[in-house]
Amino acid sequence: MIYFINQHAPESHVTRVVCHTGCMSYEEYQMANDCPNIEKNKQYCNCTYSCSKKFTCCECLHYHRRLGELPACFFPDDVERTYDRSVEKFKKSKMRT
Repeated sequence: MIYFINQHAPESHVTRVVCHTGCMSYEEYQMANDCPNIEKNKQYCNCTYSCSKKFTCCECLHYHRRLGELPACFFPDDVERTYDRSVEKFKKSKMRT
């Protein structure tokens, strides 16, 4: 579920968008919904977590990078489902193969 801060104000006054995974600027929210590659990205995204960045790879990558993590598409499906996006988990998953 997505909540708009100042939701009763005109769109130009909305400054933050809040969903269950955190906040983003309204500009980030608009960019995510205007991404021309969403249909193409659906072919490669194995993420099972529901968030506003799903299928918008550039936003997802920037989000996880800020956290020192990697996005779901870097992990095999069984590892992705653990929601551990750490670099350490990525290294361990690559050692298995």
